[in-house]
Amino acid sequence: MLVVDDHEAVRTGVKAALAEEPDLVPIGGVPNAERALDAARLFDPDVVVVDYQLPDENGLTLARRLKALPSEPRVLIFSAYADAPLTVASIVAGADGILAKAGIVDGLTYAIRAVARGCTVRPRVGPATLRAVSERLDPNDSAILGMLLHSTPPSEIAQVLGITEHWLDVRRWAMLRQLTRVA
Repeated sequence: MLVVDDHEAVRTGVKAALAEEPDLVPIGGVPNAERALDAARLFDPDVVVVDYQLPDENGLTLARRLKALPSEPRVLIFSAYADAPLTVASIVAGADGILAKAGIVDGLTYAIRAVARGCTVRPRVGPATLRAVSERLDPNDSAILGMLLHSTPPSEIAQVLGITEHWLDVRRWAMLRQLTRVA
């Protein structure tokens, strides 16, 4: 797995913790999104652990870009701010999980193993949060959001809505811009 965090101490600590696990093999750590994409193309990691706050772009947009790679690694976002609105945005981004950094020691190895197996790891999102998040989006995107929240595959979403997968990707990027825009 690949660790992406702009703080060297965090990268080093996470890689050291993962190296203690016989079934988890950290292949490296990088400080930003561009280097993460280069490393993912070169090393083809199964899982990429991505900090939300990166110097060149946020972890959600990096997750979208990683998911567009031919090998499509599993992506686990970790953040000091892993709240319900960020959880919804991570789903739109295509991340396979989100974890609060406060739980990194106890929960990181569990979360990595879970997303590597194809499971999702994320906190529950309540109805009030979903309403608040939906209000930030174009009303035409509410069906996309609903299906993403129910883990509907992109090909099925496109088919149900009568759109191309390319157009779905365009809408997801637009949704991410709305959800990560600072008010």
